[in-house]
Amino acid sequence: MTSRLAPVVAAVGPDRSAPAVAAAAADRAHRELRPLLLVAAVEGAHDPGRAHDGPWHRALARLDVLRRDLTARAPATPVRTVVRTGPASGVLREESAGAAVLVLGTGPAAGGLGPVARDLLASAACPVLAVPPGATGGSEVVAGVEGTAGTTAVLAAAALEAGTRGCPLRVVHAWPGGGALGGAAVPAAVAEAERRLVETHAARLHEGWPAVPVTVDVREGDPAPALVRLSRDAGLLVLGRPRTPAGPALVEAVAGHARCPVLVVPAPPPPRPDDARRRRAAVAPAR
Repeated sequence: MTSRLAPVVAAVGPDRSAPAVAAAAADRAHRELRPLLLVAAVEGAHDPGRAHDGPWHRALARLDVLRRDLTARAPATPVRTVVRTGPASGVLREESAGAAVLVLGTGPAAGGLGPVARDLLASAACPVLAVPPGATGGSEVVAGVEGTAGTTAVLAAAALEAGTRGCPLRVVHAWPGGGALGGAAVPAAVAEAERRLVETHAARLHEGWPAVPVTVDVREGDPAPALVRLSRDAGLLVLGRPRTPAGPALVEAVAGHARCPVLVVPAPPPPRPDDARRRRAAVAPAR
């Protein structure tokens, strides 16, 4: 009996981003050997008796055009389509529960996020790949990390991306430094501790991806502008979605202005007390 692979889900809206979103989703499905699901959300009830120039029919037509184009380019990738009734945020949030990754456009205008992208980057159950208008295709994967509990998940996703794309990985850790200390100089020991923290995390990548060149880039300053600047020459930015008040703000600031696609990885759930008790019981010596 074979297990069913979770699909790559592409959010297909009525704006011009649909072909780029579908292409990015198809590329990912092809690299990961996953099925592709194209989803369109239409508000209002489906009435088959209506004239077929309404929103439901137009959504079906858009999906069919994309499906035929993607199937012609990658015939080995299974492509399904579905039109669902309801607000886009709610429909796609439900689809994210069973998806490997959700791919969507950042919004109709450059320089900010649309409401659907903003909502899903903060609430989707799976990783979200946000594709900006006119996304660039650079030569490296950039991972932005904070050194917190979610760093391992971010680096694992970034290493997988770099390894399957055959490109180098840059691990970036930007921290407030002197700005957070009222302009005071940052002790060298503090800066060195920040670097060692990131290098310890990055060193573990060599075990799983020994052929991926990894560069550690530790710098003082606001992480959002630093990551946006790096996105100009990157093929992909990978960020975590930490469970802190500042987490969504950083993700939104970067994803809304990045020049390349941004993959946002949810932070792992905090351990439950029952898990800790089970681990202690498992290692306790027998009496």
